[in-house]
Amino acid sequence: MPSKVFAWLHDDLQGFVGQIRLCIQADSNAPSKFFCDLFRQSGMVRFDLPIELMDGIVTLTASLALGESPEGPEELLCKDQVRFQKYLRLTREVPSWADAANPLVEWWDLHREGLNTVKMANYFDVYHRHLHHFRGRPTHILEVGVASGGSLQMWKAYFGPQLRLTAVDCCPFSGMRGELEDHRTSIWIGDQADPDFWRELVQSVPPPDIVVDDGGHIGSMQLAMFQSLWPHVAPGGVYIVEDIFLAYTQTRNSKLRMSNNS
Repeated sequence: MPSKVFAWLHDDLQGFVGQIRLCIQADSNAPSKFFCDLFRQSGMVRFDLPIELMDGIVTLTASLALGESPEGPEELLCKDQVRFQKYLRLTREVPSWADAANPLVEWWDLHREGLNTVKMANYFDVYHRHLHHFRGRPTHILEVGVASGGSLQMWKAYFGPQLRLTAVDCCPFSGMRGELEDHRTSIWIGDQADPDFWRELVQSVPPPDIVVDDGGHIGSMQLAMFQSLWPHVAPGGVYIVEDIFLAYTQTRNSKLRMSNNS
């Protein structure tokens, strides 16, 4: 079910002529989403926002304006921000082959604060099916697309204290390396489509047991990364490419952030 956001349009707005446009912008790890609607009278209004895939804190920016369309002339009346916490349990259709109990789903449902991560609901059963045998063992995971680092918390909780993490992103936020790096986590900044970057990286870290490509979601970038990394994956390793559907649903610039979630 979508999350509901309520706003109260004050009675004083009845003095304005024409329609009032209320817009909500939702920002998290995922690309910003905009939701606008027109109102002719004051009172309680409701937006249904499809933010069930977001975790952690999502920033909502609300703007109230006079005008018939976002593109037309308008008089901005106000703009404010509100932060709220997601309290939604993960709802997913459990495949017939999946385990009834999934530690990744349990982690997601209990993860109420900390770093943001964004994952599609149906990924968790696939992860657990193909990665569960690495749990509790010395394991090296290489994930591309770090964003604010929530997925690093998830992997550490799932695999346990013997996990080593190599994380890659193209667009570091301020303080990323200081906040996320520790004795078992290293952060690399580079271009997913650059073979020279991968040559340097594989010479500096052990062969990964697991690779998760949650990067730019562009076919040419995914292919360049696969060609560079696949020969270096440890025997018996698993290579995961996420969100390949995005290559068919959006026109994406090759310089987009190498992350959705996580």
